[in-house]
Amino acid sequence: MGRVVLLRVQSIAGALNLCLILFWLFLLPTSCCNPSGSGVKSAASSTPGTAATETDQPPGSAPPPPAQLSDLTSTTIGTLKVVAGGTFTMGSAIGWNDELPTHSVTLATFHLSATEITQAQYTAVTGNNPSYYTGTSRPVEQVTWYDAVEFCNKLSDREGLTPVYTVTSRSPSAGYPITSATVTMNRANNGYRLPTEAEREFAARGGNSTHGYIYAGSNTASFVAWTAENSIGTSHDVATKIANELGIYDLSGNVWEWCWDWYDAYPSEAQTNPTGPDVAPGSGSLRIIRGESFRNDTSCTYVSARDAHGPDGSWSDVGFRVVRP
Repeated sequence: MGRVVLLRVQSIAGALNLCLILFWLFLLPTSCCNPSGSGVKSAASSTPGTAATETDQPPGSAPPPPAQLSDLTSTTIGTLKVVAGGTFTMGSAIGWNDELPTHSVTLATFHLSATEITQAQYTAVTGNNPSYYTGTSRPVEQVTWYDAVEFCNKLSDREGLTPVYTVTSRSPSAGYPITSATVTMNRANNGYRLPTEAEREFAARGGNSTHGYIYAGSNTASFVAWTAENSIGTSHDVATKIANELGIYDLSGNVWEWCWDWYDAYPSEAQTNPTGPDVAPGSGSLRIIRGESFRNDTSCTYVSARDAHGPDGSWSDVGFRVVRP
C-alpha cells in the first residue's frame, strides 16, 4: 500500500514539472531565446562587418516611397512650377523647316516660373521698367537678352542664391539696356537662369502630363493664348488665360520669351539636357525666343514654333520667364 502511494506522488510531481516546462516554452519572450533581438536583425548581425539597426526592413517589405517633387515659392516672383524630368520628341514634322529634324531629348527636373516676369517684378529687382505697354501685372518687355540675364543674377542675389551667370565686359557699364557682354553659365549653381530651348518646349507641351495639345494647354488657342485674333494689339495681364497641364500660364502667346540657346539647326541624334551651341554660330548670331506673342496669328502659336532675335535688341512683344533647378 505504501509503495502505491509513493508512485502516485511521483506521478503528480512529474505532471507538475511538465506543466512548468510547457509554461516557459510558450510564454517566454522571444528576445530571451535570441539575444540579438528579432530574426531579421539576427540574420543581419551574423554577417561579418555589418550591424543591424532599428530602421532595417523585414524581407519582402515595400521600399520607402521616392521623394515627392514640389513647386518652389519665390518671395519676389511667386510660384515656380515643378517640371519633372523626362524624355520627349522635340521639333515637328509639320511646322517650319527649322523645327526639323525631330529628335529625342531627355531633361532633368527643373522649376519654371508659373508666369512671365511681370513689370512689377522686374522693377522690384532692377529699379527699371522699359515696357511699352505698361501695367504692373503685364509681362515686362523691351528687355534685351542681356537684361534678362542680369535680372536672373540680381534675383539670385536678392534671395540668397548662387548666381548661375558670370557676366564680364558689360556695355554700358551701368544702366539699361545692356547691349553687349560676355556671359558664361554654371548650371550647377542654384540660382535663377533663363530656360533652355528644350526646357521651354517640354514645359509648353505639358511635360510628362502632356495631352498632346497643339497649343500650350488646349487645342483651342483662344482658351490659353493672347494672339493677333483676340489681343486688340496689346499685351495683357499674365495668368488671365487657362494654364497648361503643368499649371503654367501664357506658354503660348502674350509675349515671346528669351531662352538661353544660340539659334542653330537641330541635331538629329538624341540629346540629354542640351543647351544649344557652346559658341555663337557666326557673326550676327541670334538667341532663341519661344512662345509667339499677341501680334502673331493663332496658326503660328503652336508648342514647337521657334524664332530668334539679336541679344542686343529689344522689342515690345519680347519678355522672359525664369528657371531654377
